Amino acid sequence: MNLMRTEHATRFLELQERLGPTRIREIEAQESHAAELRRHTEALEEQRRANNPLKQAIDQKFAQQFLPKPLNIVVGNGGSFERVKATSIYTRERTFYLKVENRDQHKPLTNCKLDIISVTPTPDPDRGMPWTLKDCFSLAAGDHTYIKLANYEEPSEASTSTLRKILMVIFSNDPKNWLLLEVTEQVLGIRATSPDSGYCDIRCKLWVDENWRFQIEKI
Repeated sequence: MNLMRTEHATRFLELQERLGPTRIREIEAQESHAAELRRHTEALEEQRRANNPLKQAIDQKFAQQFLPKPLNIVVGNGGSFERVKATSIYTRERTFYLKVENRDQHKPLTNCKLDIISVTPTPDPDRGMPWTLKDCFSLAAGDHTYIKLANYEEPSEASTSTLRKILMVIFSNDPKNWLLLEVTEQVLGIRATSPDSGYCDIRCKLWVDENWRFQIEKI
């Protein structure tokens, strides 16, 4: 290593003696100018690429794939997600709600719609899908709303009551046109749409457990 350094120093001294200090400074200045010119050219090229409309469109499309969509559906239990109301001394009605929210903090969502797009197993008779839960509603930036999904009349005391309803009710945008499903496990495909956002799809499960309690779960 020391030998290589010595040889390099020797060659530099020989070059300095041959060219003279003035010429060496000129070469160094030329190299510095060339390096600065390369950096300037690269900066201009980068700016040109950044201002390219096609590149901007591609970058925006790529970014949108990884950003969360503003429109979102939430499934939950308790609180605002469900209501329990006594219907007699023997029964009570449990109703589940879906939370539909606008996660964008700046832009509203207009002309929103919430549909059931599939039911498994298929209802008998087949009512056809989509089944609209609510349409033509708007959400301000950062706002949300709760929309009725389904209810079931449970016995107040499951262990002693002989009252057993065999159908659950799925609500619709038309209060006179509800969908009745058996209390066996039902899997619903649900979609929220708005022209101001990409759509949101979820799947949830509704069933009545061994204690005749109405249950919901996102899957």
